[in-house]
Amino acid sequence: IVTGASGFIGRNFLLAIPRGWKTVALYNRSKDFVSFLQKNRLKQVFPVQCDLSDAASLRRRRTLTQKKFEACLYLAANGDPTFSVAHPELDFEMTALTLMNFLSYVKVKKLVYVSSGAVYHGNRGTVSPKTPLRPSLPYAISHLVAERYVRFFCEQRKNPNEFLITRFFGAYGPYEPPRKIYTKLVKSFSKGKCRSFSIRGNGKNLIDGMHVSDAVSALL
Repeated sequence: IVTGASGFIGRNFLLAIPRGWKTVALYNRSKDFVSFLQKNRLKQVFPVQCDLSDAASLRRRRTLTQKKFEACLYLAANGDPTFSVAHPELDFEMTALTLMNFLSYVKVKKLVYVSSGAVYHGNRGTVSPKTPLRPSLPYAISHLVAERYVRFFCEQRKNPNEFLITRFFGAYGPYEPPRKIYTKLVKSFSKGKCRSFSIRGNGKNLIDGMHVSDAVSALL
């Protein structure tokens, strides 16, 4: 089962999975996700429209709650840090609350939770999984809270039976949101023939480029 399946990573992941994998793909508002599956002949992927922030609705979904899935790739979350600053309560609902609802009613053996490298917000220099975390950005806080709840559900409720948390630092490629920097760069210099590009911040925040195919290979 894949949550947030209609997003950037979700679509690329579904295109890469072995054809023998029967996969339930959860999505919420996307209007073209079903046609995307049909266009790419992903007949082994079964789309289910579901709002994970609605616990009562999720609880009634017997196709989700009456079985135990072999594995889950959890991608559902707010993906826009700027949105989280303006709407911290919605960011928390979209990232942490949805996870809690999902693990309360959907049983999985193995969980891969895709968190964010933003949890290192506020640190300087090299970071690692052992680095103390003290983010003040709502986007980073909600992802860190979700990480803690993954551990709680595994240790206290035995759902999932085992888990892996990966702190995603971003990627580029097909189906990337138009607001992302790599898409903007390509459109500006290649299609727009621009000779300059405006950036936010002080220009000292460096991120290595990672193609989405490499990210998907790692998740698989």
